[in-house]
This record gives sequence, C-alpha cells and structure tokens, in this order.
Amino acid sequence: MTPRQTMIEAMASAMSVAAGRNPDRQLFYTGREEWTLFAPHAIAALDALLATLPTLGLAVVPAEPTEGMLQAASAADEHCNVHNYVANAPADEHWDVMLAAAPNPLAGDE
Repeated sequence: MTPRQTMIEAMASAMSVAAGRNPDRQLFYTGREEWTLFAPHAIAALDALLATLPTLGLAVVPAEPTEGMLQAASAADEHCNVHNYVANAPADEHWDVMLAAAPNPLAGDE
C-alpha cells in the first residue's frame, strides 16, 4: 500500500468512526469493510489539504532525504565551488534545492 493509500484508509476510518460506524465491519452486499464507503470523502479531504499546504508555506516530504534530494544538495555545492562563491552552498540553498527535488509521498493514484 502506498503512503497515499494508507492515509486515505486512516482518514476514511476516522470519518466512519465519527459517523458512529464500525470501520472494520464487513458490508454484507460487497464484502468490503465499512470504511471504504468514506474513501471518496477522504480522497477529497486529502486532496484539499494537499492543495492548501503550499499557500501556507508547507510541504509534505519524506522523513529521510531521497537520493535525488541529496544529489540536488551536492549539485548546489558543486555550482558554488565551480564559481568560487564559497566552499559550499549556504544551508538555505541546500534546503531549497532539496525541497524542489523531494517527491510528494502523498501524491499519485489511489
């Protein structure tokens, strides 16, 4: 299961509980769990949250840097070294390029 799918299931389960239902109960007519009835609402809520984050200056990124993020930071250092700016790129430049290279673990298909 992807991080997005895990988040959708958690949100849908919480919505099911908030509606006074048992999210793990099997539906007799489909055999699926009750939380799945709330999945479309959870998807809409998650998408709205993800769309709002950039306007707040926030982002969802992996807890540990990916290889692509580390390579971006290294490239920033190399750029500074080649142009003799400073020995290494400043920390805020590292942060900017690493964020730009970060995948969004909650993006993608259900």
